Amino acid sequence: LGLMTVFSVQQVVSAARGRDAVVDFSKYLIFAGVGLLGMWGMSLLSERALRYLAIPVLAGATALQSLVFTPLGTCTGGNCNWVEVPGIGTAQPSEFIKVALALVLGTLVTWYADSRPRDRVWMAGWGGVAVAILSVFGGQDLGTVIILVIIVAGALWVGGMRKRWFALLGAGGIVMFAAASMLSANRRARITAWIHPEGADPMGVGYQPKHGMWALGTGGWLGVGPGSSRQKWGYLTQADSDYIFAVLGEEFGLVGTLVVITLLAVIGDCCLRLMRSHTY
Repeated sequence: LGLMTVFSVQQVVSAARGRDAVVDFSKYLIFAGVGLLGMWGMSLLSERALRYLAIPVLAGATALQSLVFTPLGTCTGGNCNWVEVPGIGTAQPSEFIKVALALVLGTLVTWYADSRPRDRVWMAGWGGVAVAILSVFGGQDLGTVIILVIIVAGALWVGGMRKRWFALLGAGGIVMFAAASMLSANRRARITAWIHPEGADPMGVGYQPKHGMWALGTGGWLGVGPGSSRQKWGYLTQADSDYIFAVLGEEFGLVGTLVVITLLAVIGDCCLRLMRSHTY
């Protein structure tokens, strides 16, 4: 379903650039293939091997993230967390940090739960986590920072952190989020448009949300059919990224969106089962 929706949107992007949609779409098939091979390769590694890989992977991901501060970095809407890769296009190094955090936090939380001495390696690991998150924050990508913080919070919860610490850290996180939002005119405008969509500039900050809702409304129950979205033709300027779910809803309807959400929930349940089987 994901590849079908991406191909549907890719036709428009390729047409605008005067290129062959099938050729452009082939790179997404390569990404999917590499992802499947990566999943298979990771499944062959032992837990001990994953622990040894944790710190090097985090260091490598943070090094890639630092490229956003070089001439290779690109910015969109005040967000500077992309890197221009010759022959491929733009890439977001912070995605690798998410995987690296999963590996590192699994090791750090295990040490914490086992009441092992908090030696220099343990402290260095948490220092690496902080540096990685700060490097993403330095690129002004507050949304990804929130996701990374939630990953850390989930790991700490599994590790048995006391509730009062969660309350304290949660309150601090809310204050920091409010401050970061107030200091950015772009974020303030988008939050205001979300809370009061009727008062947002329909040709400015309210443009994407309005056309996204129109796409979902047009889809109805069963959608207009695969590849038949109208909003993807230049109306949703972020149809190939942030608003691709609206295209899916227009083409496959409410039923299609619920199927996708259900599939994501199934994946999440499988992940939780795997984590529980290794925790207890």
